[in-house]
Amino acid sequence: MTLKEIWDKNYDLLGRYYKNYCNTNVAHGYMMDGKDLGAWVHYQRTAYKKGLLEDYKIVRLNKLNMDFNISDTRFLNKPITNMELYKRVLIKRTNLVLRDLTFEDKNLINSCIRQKELEKVMIKRIWG
Repeated sequence: MTLKEIWDKNYDLLGRYYKNYCNTNVAHGYMMDGKDLGAWVHYQRTAYKKGLLEDYKIVRLNKLNMDFNISDTRFLNKPITNMELYKRVLIKRTNLVLRDLTFEDKNLINSCIRQKELEKVMIKRIWG
């Protein structure tokens, strides 16, 4: 397997992660299909910051809204699904404590809203 094929395979894993969690903020040590996806994403960010990431890779990662500015992913929380996010937001809205949303919650909500995924989940799960 060539290096490009390995990169493409890891990119596909990141695409699946992005589809499930609406972001590319993969925690260091996060495993998917037996691969340390978190370490791979961390390496992509490091290579980008050092100017070593090839242009076509940058373009592809940007299609997944890659945030190259995150420096340390060891302390990211466990990813949550769109439905878990909706439940968390719904509970907070009902209790009128929206101001207590964490920065991570707000980023996830904004990301999901951009993709209209949150809306699809709400309609499907709540109103049938």
